[in-house]
Amino acid sequence: ATNKELYLCIQTLEKENERLMKKIKEYEEGFYNINEDIAEIIKTGNGSVSSSEEIERLKAEIQARDKEIERLKSELASLEKEYTALYKEVHS
Repeated sequence: ATNKELYLCIQTLEKENERLMKKIKEYEEGFYNINEDIAEIIKTGNGSVSSSEEIERLKAEIQARDKEIERLKSELASLEKEYTALYKEVHS
């Protein structure tokens, strides 16, 4: 591959990396909001069924987001490996 082709690949990888990092940050902010919601329910709730159901719903949402973050981290790790390989090829 030519240097120009490799440069374009690196640019693409950097954009994808930026997208994944933004997505992870959004999920982290979502976790913070969910934790605040749970704390508020516990603080104001009296152990009612609706409070328990809401807590369970929020727990399920946390678990789903956690799985998505793990998937995104895996994608990010793959991108980093690809980026490193391209970087070495350009600078060798």
